[in-house]
Amino acid sequence: LIELSDGRLVSGSRDKTIKLWDPTSGTCLATLIGHTKGVISLVELSDGRLASASDDKTIKLWDPTSGVCLDTLTGHSGSVTTLIELSDRRLASGSRDKTIKLWNTTGDTCLVTLTGHTSMIHRLIELSDGRLVSGSRDKTIKLWDPTSGTCLATLIGHTKGVISLVELSDGRLASASDDKTIKLWDPTSGVCLDTLTGHSGSVTTLIELSDRRLASGSRDKTIKLWNTTGDTCLVTLTGHTSMIHRLIELSDG
Repeated sequence: LIELSDGRLVSGSRDKTIKLWDPTSGTCLATLIGHTKGVISLVELSDGRLASASDDKTIKLWDPTSGVCLDTLTGHSGSVTTLIELSDRRLASGSRDKTIKLWNTTGDTCLVTLTGHTSMIHRLIELSDGRLVSGSRDKTIKLWDPTSGTCLATLIGHTKGVISLVELSDGRLASASDDKTIKLWDPTSGVCLDTLTGHSGSVTTLIELSDRRLASGSRDKTIKLWNTTGDTCLVTLTGHTSMIHRLIELSDG
């Protein structure tokens, strides 16, 4: 689920469709049909187009006003699991085929394929210094130079797959894993600075709140808020009856 710059919400589903919603009325404004398997990831590009990633191994580019599919990017040999737009406007995709691809969405061309992971890519983020970071089921985090495609470092420490990543406002990198922990890293040295424990299931999602606390969601059905200065769990939020898939912070805090 993402929010477009015009305020509309966009959802992707295993039913193979993308829906655009008016969040005020709750009305479905349009249904985008084209993928042949479930839609896994969505991102709004800086030029206003919508990009979608699917289990059908493709990325589609859409006009979110007309609902028309403008192009289909092919090249991955497995489900496309994560998408982000880089600061230079290239699109980065991660896949179950263990690779990351960087695309020129103007010419809709794959510019480079990054290899090195030995299992599927769960998550991609771009650091403030422009480096690309990937988290994989192979238990590692890799930092990449997105210009040359070179792997700059591999961060090892998790004992199961890395599911979520976030860059903290102080420059540290936080990672969440199926091993039930959150790790805090120095992305320059690659050193693991701390490990946050407390969840009894896989940690599935991470965000940094505007007050600099870290929020984590888990398969254990709880959300935890952490003070990353003292690396302490401040509060545990309960109420869900199944795993937490996603956390966001609203503009009102």
